[in-house]
Amino acid sequence: MSNPYLNRPDASFWKTAVALKEWTEVMPISEPLPLIKRDMKISAAGSCFAQKVANYIKSNEAIKFLELEPVSPGQPVFSARYGNIYTARQLLELIQEAQSGDVDESCAVQREDGQFVDVFRPFVEEAGFGTSTAVIKARQDHLLNVIKMFEESDVFVFTLGLTESWFSKDTGRTFPVCPGIFTNEVEFEFVNYGFDDVINDMRKCVELITAINTKINIIVTVSPIPLTATYTDDHVMSATSYSKSVLRAVCGEITKSFNHVKYFPSFEIVVNPFRDGNAFEDNKRSVNAEIVDIVMRTFEHGFLEKDIHTQSLKKNVAFDIHPIVKSDNSQEEIENEPVCDDVNIEKSVGF
Repeated sequence: MSNPYLNRPDASFWKTAVALKEWTEVMPISEPLPLIKRDMKISAAGSCFAQKVANYIKSNEAIKFLELEPVSPGQPVFSARYGNIYTARQLLELIQEAQSGDVDESCAVQREDGQFVDVFRPFVEEAGFGTSTAVIKARQDHLLNVIKMFEESDVFVFTLGLTESWFSKDTGRTFPVCPGIFTNEVEFEFVNYGFDDVINDMRKCVELITAINTKINIIVTVSPIPLTATYTDDHVMSATSYSKSVLRAVCGEITKSFNHVKYFPSFEIVVNPFRDGNAFEDNKRSVNAEIVDIVMRTFEHGFLEKDIHTQSLKKNVAFDIHPIVKSDNSQEEIENEPVCDDVNIEKSVGF
């Protein structure tokens, strides 16, 4: 029997794909697939790292980043005002509620300051609402835009962030963050979703999205940002490893199940141990600008038609690359920093 590895491409071997390259040249996409073409409409959702993808797409004038609800300063930049969606279960329940046309009126809860908020997106309206009725009306409008987003999107990008979550004892609905950090009105329980939970939720998400729009393509990825806090008995570093491992395994399986679902390796780029220097800022959670730049260049190379790339070309490396220029905390960089709901956990305990 002949050696089955003889005809494998360079990307199949660690030596040629990683060891012999400069770290900035390592691009863990074996075969580019230009799903995103000129004038296509792209939508995004997910954890706070997903906002990096959203801001990048907005910067490319050749494609259209869908923004169906206005986003005010200090709010997460996504295609609708759902805020950060950290878990597959949270996305699934949002789609199901939007498709049903019936607002879950348990969404309206009163904060400790007396204002009302939507418990499923509690930090989207910083000032809150004066009445529970106003919360429910705003959610009705929001759900219409969620359906419209899926109907109009050519490509939907979803970043999975966490397996740990909190859910309502009364309704079973999943929350983006623990309600106890902003209200006393909700009875909740902790859950750490396992592989079977997440893969089943993601399969249902893909099926429901595809039923809304049969022509849509979906790109999934895993946020490299560590957990802010864990409610398990594990050290937060071990809890992070577990969570990301489950999510990465789910992405691998879901792309095998659906031809129109593809994986983007942002996680692998950030956690690559062979780079020069640290991928993270001093807080060891926020990904630094240089690495984000490489992540988005890889996104371009993997999924965009070449004639709509925004990055300049340099032929002496394996993919399109341009010099990294580090800004001095410019206003643009500050405005583009992702808004992470889970940091309110730290605020709630006095960090």
